[in-house]
Amino acid sequence: MVLAFPVRERSVLSPGRYTGEAGWSTGKCSRADVDPFDLVCVNAWMLDLTQAILNLGFLAGAFTLGYAADRYGRLVIYLISCFGVGVTGVVVAFAPNFPVFVVFRFLQGVFGKGTWMTCYVIVTEIVGSKQRRIVGIVVQMFFTLGIIILPGIAYFIPNWQGIQLAITLPSFLFLLYYW
Repeated sequence: MVLAFPVRERSVLSPGRYTGEAGWSTGKCSRADVDPFDLVCVNAWMLDLTQAILNLGFLAGAFTLGYAADRYGRLVIYLISCFGVGVTGVVVAFAPNFPVFVVFRFLQGVFGKGTWMTCYVIVTEIVGSKQRRIVGIVVQMFFTLGIIILPGIAYFIPNWQGIQLAITLPSFLFLLYYW
């Protein structure tokens, strides 16, 4: 991956070292290790596309799974969504090409929104009306906590596929909520 324009070889920029007239000092690594879908430089717009597709999945999931949760039951849709997040997350981690990656990111967004919405509604329906506000805030705190610990996970897991698996596989544990 080329991170500095003066150097024309496929390499990763070594932070903080500038060699002067030759350009940035670089360290060697395999391009496939860094970016298997070639989402740098000219193709960098594709990164934004993947995030937009994920957000479209959130939108689709809000409409479809929100309605389904009202129609078929919140717990059923919650469990289906947890299973869907787990499966799509594993497929995203091992996607063989960019189109498969994008399709399953969309589905991950659909099921991700299904888990969040149904969980939020189930929790706020369990408590009385006076406690709903505080319970809603506490539910959101767990999302924030996840965002806060994500850099720590990324520090110990060197590649994006491992991080994807580390944050996806625990969703299968929520299938134990079936009672």
